[in-house]
Amino acid sequence: MVTPAGDLITDSGAENPNTPAEWDGWVSPSKMRNHTLGVPVCDWLERMRDRVDPTLLPPDWVGAATTVPGYNATLDYTATMFARGNEFEQEVWDYLQSRFDCVEIANYTEVIRLDKAIETLDAMRAGREIIYQGVLRDPTTRIFGSPDFLVRADVLPRIIELFTQNGQTLSGTPNGANLLGDGLDENAPELNDPEDLNDENTGWHYRIVDVKISTVTIGVKGYHTEKKEYNTQLAAYT
Repeated sequence: MVTPAGDLITDSGAENPNTPAEWDGWVSPSKMRNHTLGVPVCDWLERMRDRVDPTLLPPDWVGAATTVPGYNATLDYTATMFARGNEFEQEVWDYLQSRFDCVEIANYTEVIRLDKAIETLDAMRAGREIIYQGVLRDPTTRIFGSPDFLVRADVLPRIIELFTQNGQTLSGTPNGANLLGDGLDENAPELNDPEDLNDENTGWHYRIVDVKISTVTIGVKGYHTEKKEYNTQLAAYT
């Protein structure tokens, strides 16, 4: 027998944050970027900024770059990259949902909603092939977030075949080997009742797949180097 979704996600109600103060002890994988890159001071500065009374700032305080006279949004590389990333992710989603059993769970404003986390677990237990923008919580580590895609592992070979037949690369390899690994048919605890498993139904599990549009970093010997901030983000969900 599997644990009811709400109890599993909240540790039977012991971990169910609702206020900003309660959420302050939680972290999302996307917020681990600065620590991974060795600049945690950026996170400290952001927290301190949110605690400063604006009326106490000096009159010559500049503030955010977007508030400076002469700011030109068309020259903002960060904004452009975010926009391109969102467009690319949407294109991938449009491509996948017409070819697989897909479900979309949440948008970025709903990542702290318990009902969306329950909806995600319900979709996983139902065996949906691809879950877009699901909501995950771990009451033990207090990590929460919304990965781009939760993909049922046994579906990955079909996805890789679709993308690589046109010469595209996935996860840095021409055959998508980094996405596969071993044990595609293994069962994840709490997704299936053990009594329902048999030789024909061995269960399933999901793997995180994030979509990134990124420049390529070339190492000193000419090899492509992996971006550790991306790896950290994925590892945090496991």
